[in-house]
Amino acid sequence: GALSGGVTVTVGDGFVPVLTQAIDRYIEMHPRCTVDLLVDSTLTKVARGGVDIAVRTVHLGEPSLIYSKVAALSFGVYCAANARPGDAAMIDLSPPFDQAAHLRSARAAGFVSSRFRVSSFAAQLQACASGYGVAVLPDLLSAGLVQPFGPVALPPMDVFLVMRPQALRQPHLRAFFDVLRDTLRAAGERAVSA
Repeated sequence: GALSGGVTVTVGDGFVPVLTQAIDRYIEMHPRCTVDLLVDSTLTKVARGGVDIAVRTVHLGEPSLIYSKVAALSFGVYCAANARPGDAAMIDLSPPFDQAAHLRSARAAGFVSSRFRVSSFAAQLQACASGYGVAVLPDLLSAGLVQPFGPVALPPMDVFLVMRPQALRQPHLRAFFDVLRDTLRAAGERAVSA
């Protein structure tokens, strides 16, 4: 029969565009299901049942949870097409987000003139697109931006779907997991081929 039930998923703000695509596809396939999207940069405790699925970029090694790697995000240094990158400072992320491997690597490569830090990925993307500076961003979300320094070798960031094992036994949660996994993988493949 038709699937029904609610899904609660948590994600950082940088993944919202991809998540909304997945949710739209899921709801279209299963109109009797609902999705609650919690946008939060903290690591919500999946094991306690506060959420059904979490999209994470860190593996905490929690033995009671399933971590399924679904993508590896590639990064570049981007700015708005009308920006003058030589005069622009880096738009960096505030601690603790500034310790991601791709950001540490960009600083080691000389991208260090940061005078502007934000605590939100969405704010970083908006500031970059508005011409306020250059930023290290996922290739996945670089539409309309340019790489003023050409390709820069930065380490990728793994993306995991995290959930309790018993959740996969519920048909509506398993269906959402599958749609979300496929959407994230397809988005990552599009970014690599672009």
